[in-house]
Amino acid sequence: LFIWVIAVLLIVPIILGFRTYAMKVPFLEFKKKKHAPESRVKQIVKGYKIVHSVPFLKGLLGVVILSWILINLLEFQYIGAIEHSIENRGAVNAEQMFTQTLGFLHIIFSASALFVQLIFASRFIKTLGIIRSMLLQPIVMFFNFIALTLHFNFFSAVIAKTSFEITHIISQNAYHSSYYAVPHGIRENAKEFLEGIAKPFGAIIGMILLLNF
Repeated sequence: LFIWVIAVLLIVPIILGFRTYAMKVPFLEFKKKKHAPESRVKQIVKGYKIVHSVPFLKGLLGVVILSWILINLLEFQYIGAIEHSIENRGAVNAEQMFTQTLGFLHIIFSASALFVQLIFASRFIKTLGIIRSMLLQPIVMFFNFIALTLHFNFFSAVIAKTSFEITHIISQNAYHSSYYAVPHGIRENAKEFLEGIAKPFGAIIGMILLLNF
């Protein structure tokens, strides 16, 4: 808790320092035409129409929603496998062991993802291309779910989570790069809709599936 509080308090002077430096950077003033502010509903409808009008974005919308459904399902399976493994050990301090195990594994996942990001991510995208790099994560997740279905235990869940974190880095880099194929005039609206609406929508569907099944 103290580490968390200290980290939050350190953010404040850093932001204030950035603001001080930002005031010293010269900038150009552009005259913009004043438009009547749109309501949130109109912005969402506008974003949907833009995504729906471009075949590539329409397919990307489906991919984003399905990916976030799978992410929630995998996270649930992963947490459940670790909890089940600790309960089988009959540990007295099960909660502490559960927290330590999650923390230790998270360090491994983050280190693996960072290593792939620094060394292999750009090479994978350059070799496979944008579309194939985006397909890498769902394909790996599909085989992970098969493995979890056939043999659900601690090791299969950890392997599934590790491979997910590694392929997620590559797929996300390719996903963000794919926006450069979208015309500049609609790119911002499309990205806002996919990031702000499609991803939470997929997460909600994933949680509804977990609660009902």
